[in-house]
Amino acid sequence: MFAEEVRGRVELRTTRYTKAHDRFGRSWITVDGRQIVNMCNHLPSGTTVADHDPTRFEEGVFAGYDLPEAMRWFLTLSIDDALASEHPLVRALAVLDRRVGQRRLARIDAATEQALVRRLLSLRRTTATAGPAA
Repeated sequence: MFAEEVRGRVELRTTRYTKAHDRFGRSWITVDGRQIVNMCNHLPSGTTVADHDPTRFEEGVFAGYDLPEAMRWFLTLSIDDALASEHPLVRALAVLDRRVGQRRLARIDAATEQALVRRLLSLRRTTATAGPAA
């Protein structure tokens, strides 16, 4: 699924805490072993992620279940539909996909993208010009 130049550098992780009172877990994405986004249902402020908040994705607030859900959606979409998805995690997965080449990456307007998508797009663009890591 991942393009050769990011394979082994980007990892998608998810876990559940079965003994926690709400049985929820978290998901996270790492690049070169460093966590770049943490997705959990409880925010540091002690509040929970509000599903009905239409701005939460733009603000970079994701629930623990958003990544597994986006991964399931991504697998059912064509690459064009994934790149055009309203869900930023689906678009983030799409820019990492091997079916997206350099010309298509160049056509994506990073200025209009959510921060996570911008970060992964930047990674993919820089590694695409540098080639796979040896």
